[in-house]
Amino acid sequence: MEPGGIKVMKFGGSCLADAENLSRVLDIISREKNCIVIMSALKGVTDTIRSFIDLNVENIDLRGLSDFLSRRHMEIARSVLAGSVLAKFDDDLRSCVGLIESYGLTLTEDPVNIEKHSAFLQSFGEKISVMMVAAALRQRGLAAEYYFTDHLGIITGGDYLSGTVSMEETAENIRKPLTYSVINGQIPVVTGYIGRNKKGETTLLGRDGSDYTASIVASCVGSANLTLWKDVEGIMSSDPKSSHSCAVLRNLTYDQAEKLSSEGAKVIHPLAVSQAKKDLVNIRVKSLFDPLSEGSLIHGTYSMEPRSG
Repeated sequence: MEPGGIKVMKFGGSCLADAENLSRVLDIISREKNCIVIMSALKGVTDTIRSFIDLNVENIDLRGLSDFLSRRHMEIARSVLAGSVLAKFDDDLRSCVGLIESYGLTLTEDPVNIEKHSAFLQSFGEKISVMMVAAALRQRGLAAEYYFTDHLGIITGGDYLSGTVSMEETAENIRKPLTYSVINGQIPVVTGYIGRNKKGETTLLGRDGSDYTASIVASCVGSANLTLWKDVEGIMSSDPKSSHSCAVLRNLTYDQAEKLSSEGAKVIHPLAVSQAKKDLVNIRVKSLFDPLSEGSLIHGTYSMEPRSG
């Protein structure tokens, strides 16, 4: 495989709203070769987990949370999985939510550190998501394996909910296993949003941090290209809710994309852009619903240019 030959793709939660959207995701992945896939949680799952935590931080309804996660994911899984693949996913899902139900002892022993508990519980949105997507790819006859990035080793410092990534340690941890997986013909399906601190505790990369994860992974494996799949056509020249003259920007420099992100554009995480800029990773933002459209390209060459037509 040539340097930069690995492609990294990330799918946001809006791409995983239902079984129909998931089928679109699977179609896109199935057409690619030598790719690593970063997944967000299903649409609305992270917010729901947070609501369970915020409702009663002193007595989180862990059984209710595990029941919600089981129902939400099995509802979609039954539409894309069957037979032994569905049975295996069901077993894995039961084991996963069992960890949530048994977490009550930890809450009792350390009731004060709510950010630590919140990071751990929120991570299950992404973890169950990659389990389901990897299973769905296997259902299609593809070799796919899921990876949890707190286990794999995206290392963070700082607080639990918005950690600062140590790139040197992270690259050392994740480069070989992910690269070897691709070389061996597998599709690594990797959790976004999640890391771990030096104590081995689960941490998060901040709100909408899966874009950042994708950029980190692309840098670590030496990928030249990162595609962020969204539910929008690309990066807009202005907020479409407040402007009738907005257009999709075909080409942006890293600096221009960083500026738009810092000014409140929510299409792409600002740290994803800054990380890509350091290693000259091209970022393309594309729509799940119009995969043949060129979308927006962020790199180091061209100025902002709206799409004609």
